[in-house]
Amino acid sequence: MTPDSLIVVGQTETIYGEISPQRPADLHRSFNPAVGGLVLALACWAVPGPAPAAETYHSGVLNNITSTASGLMVMLDTGLPDNCAGTPYGWMLIPELNKTMIATALLMWATGSRLVTIYTTPNPGGYCIVNQLDPV
Repeated sequence: MTPDSLIVVGQTETIYGEISPQRPADLHRSFNPAVGGLVLALACWAVPGPAPAAETYHSGVLNNITSTASGLMVMLDTGLPDNCAGTPYGWMLIPELNKTMIATALLMWATGSRLVTIYTTPNPGGYCIVNQLDPV
């Protein structure tokens, strides 16, 4: 293409008014297999493994939910954060007042996108309280 040309949606128009159709290969660069291989390798390398627990948060797969009068109960496949010791059966409670968190958890459950980090506050004598639900 010369400096006096102008690209107009699949056509080249010169300042003299000549119009000629362009082949699709001329409009974009072709796929580079080496780059595709690199992207695939990085994607495979970046697949998360078991997530460590911390005192107030834990990452894992949302593997069970149930609703109660108090809110939505959630359970991770990797267990509980350290500050949730003594929580019955591994359940954590998203209080009913936290409608956005409940909606996020239900959407994740319905779509199958269940990798999450949950931040908690201990609740002595009851279920650990979820104060942040972070989809990964």
